[in-house]
Amino acid sequence: MKVNGETISEDEVRREVQRLSLFYKQSGGDVESDAMKRRIRREAAGFVLGRVLLSQEARRQEIEISPVEVENDLDALRKQCGSEELFQKHLEQLQMTADQVRARIGAARQTDALIRQVTLEVEEPTMAEITRFMEAHPELFDKKESVRVSHILAQAAPGDAEARAMARNALADLREKILAGGDFAEAAAACSDCPSGKDSGGALPEFGRGAMVPPFEEAAFALREGELSEPVETEFGVHLILKHDHKPAGRAPADAVKGAVRNLLKDIARNKMLQDYIAELRKKAVIED
Repeated sequence: MKVNGETISEDEVRREVQRLSLFYKQSGGDVESDAMKRRIRREAAGFVLGRVLLSQEARRQEIEISPVEVENDLDALRKQCGSEELFQKHLEQLQMTADQVRARIGAARQTDALIRQVTLEVEEPTMAEITRFMEAHPELFDKKESVRVSHILAQAAPGDAEARAMARNALADLREKILAGGDFAEAAAACSDCPSGKDSGGALPEFGRGAMVPPFEEAAFALREGELSEPVETEFGVHLILKHDHKPAGRAPADAVKGAVRNLLKDIARNKMLQDYIAELRKKAVIED
């Protein structure tokens, strides 16, 4: 394909196909059907075409960029490679010279500057628009049931009955000491085989259903706030679980999400402005298949 005399290589489109395929796959989409493959191919070609049109327009407008920022980006790439030798090997793999990479970085920065220029005047969404969006997409604001717990782990292999019995007995004794006034976090730091013991007194990040192995999850959700479990066995070993907090499922308060919705609507508006701009560039372009 040629756009205003500039060739778009099949490799560029293929790389974009790979990126989109991975995105749809990670989102749970079916990327193997013929219909989806055609859709991804069409979207990839359109994305590359739009990128080329923006780059050409940025050059036409002679948008200024900072040479210092370009050099900083090139230096950052060098550092990512780890050494000058590895950087040169990376250039060989790209089949590019440092000057060619520098030119590509400059072109990307020039295009980014054009995009910022095109989408600068996005309007603030009104409260009515925010409210309508929230009413139309209630699923985006549903809060899942979640808990916050700390635990102490005594590791024991699933098939090692003797080790599991010793772990259960040790944690049963430790449980009695904690119930008698011992500090759970101190016990976790001293005894737990989980890194969370030493790092945070056994505290785990807040989690919802499906995040932990079933026996651990069932115990964590069944406990009352402030309650300490009996020893709980999982594939990792034996646990004591202390429950701190239990948040029921529900809808996030409107005031808590209005800011996020406002930003989302502005992003949607910016994207529409950009797509409209690309459509106008496309009308004027000479495109050859």
